[in-house]
Order: sequence, then structure tokens, then C-alpha cells
Amino acid sequence: MSATALRPRKVDRPPIRGTIDHSAAVTEDAGLTLALRLAAFVGLYAFAAGHWIAMLTDPPAARLWVTVLIVTLGAGVLALSGHWRLGPAAAAFARFGVIAAMLIASAVAMGIEPRLLLPGGWGDLAAGIDRGINGSVIALWPYDGPDPWVRQVVALLPVIVGVACAAMAFWPGEWLARPGRVGALVALVALYTAAAAERDFGSQGARGLLLLALIAAWLWLPRMRGREAAVAASIVAAAGVLA
Repeated sequence: MSATALRPRKVDRPPIRGTIDHSAAVTEDAGLTLALRLAAFVGLYAFAAGHWIAMLTDPPAARLWVTVLIVTLGAGVLALSGHWRLGPAAAAFARFGVIAAMLIASAVAMGIEPRLLLPGGWGDLAAGIDRGINGSVIALWPYDGPDPWVRQVVALLPVIVGVACAAMAFWPGEWLARPGRVGALVALVALYTAAAAERDFGSQGARGLLLLALIAAWLWLPRMRGREAAVAASIVAAAGVLA
């Protein structure tokens, strides 16, 4: 008997039904986690920034919501940049570009003239910001004075805080994940606290409970799954925007 006859025959087995594509499941889970993190960010950022700009009479609410949208989109791009096929240096350069684009677009959305963001306008921009800061030191809140730069400086602070928090909380990499999220949480809570210390918004107890709910969502919402996660994310985002 030949060796060929003794060799076991290869049997083509049909694919097993019901097998799970683990790579697809992991990708879907990561996408859901990112969506929940963004929902928590929108809720807390809109809540804090909305109270801050309420320190102005006739606050630029529409401009703020555009800013929240820009910063949230930028945060999502930053988080997804972890999947870009770039070297470490190129990836870091691209991420800083995203942060710069967020800052510029948000500043324009909040009323800064684009010409002031060009090198030729930096002198006027610095002088205006200095004037606004000095004026805000002696201002009464809510501010209804005539100096446009005081209003502009107040409106710009949520831009700076929001972009910084997006960078801290959504920069990819395990080394920054926990401290970045904690730092962003502290900064957003501080923004609300500073506004509440300067102006009485009323219903402080209810606002405090809502703040605690938004903090809890920031900490635990990304761990939720299923229909409960979708419902909770919608409630958190809506609560922050409507508060």
C-alpha cells in the first residue's frame, strides 16, 4: 500500500453557523463607547458654558451652540485619530492641527473677526483681550456695559476651556485617558462654579442635582450598553443643552 493511500484525506467542513466576528464586535463596542463619551461631554460642556455666558445680558446662545457642535466634532476626530495609519510624530502633528482648527473655528463662531486671527491682526487681538480682561475685573454681573471686548472675553472663555477639555479627554492613548478625563471634568465643573459664584441663577438646589447627574454620566455613561445607553445618552445631552 502506498504512502499516498495512508495519508488522511482533507475534509472540507462547512462554515459553522452563528460564529461571531470578534473584530467587528470590538469595533462596534468602541464606537458605542465613543458615542456615549461624546454625549456626556456635550451635556456637561453645554451646561457649564451656558451658565458662564449667562453672565452677559442678551448672551450669544446661538453662537454658543455652534461652538459646542464644533468642539464636539473636533473631540470625535481626535478620538478617532488613534486609528490613523501615521507615524507617532505625524499623528501628533495632525492632532495638534485638529486642536488648532477647533480653536480657530470656535473663536470665529463666538464672534472674533477672522482678520484678528491672522498674524497681522494679533496685535489688535492681544490689545482687545487685555482691555476686556481689565474691564471684566471691575464689571458688575450680568454685564450690560458698552465695552464689546468685555463681552468678547467672557464669550471666549468657554471656547478655550472647551477646546482644552476636548483635547484632554479625547486625545487617544492609555497614558492620558484617566488623567485627561479627570482634568476635563474638573475644568468644566470649575467653569460652572465660577459662573454660579458671580451670579445667582435661582433654583440652585435643582441645578446642583443636575450637575451631579452630569458628573455621574461623565464617569459611568460610557460603560452602559444597549437601549439603556441610548436613552441615557439622549437625556444627558438634552439636559445639558436645555438647562
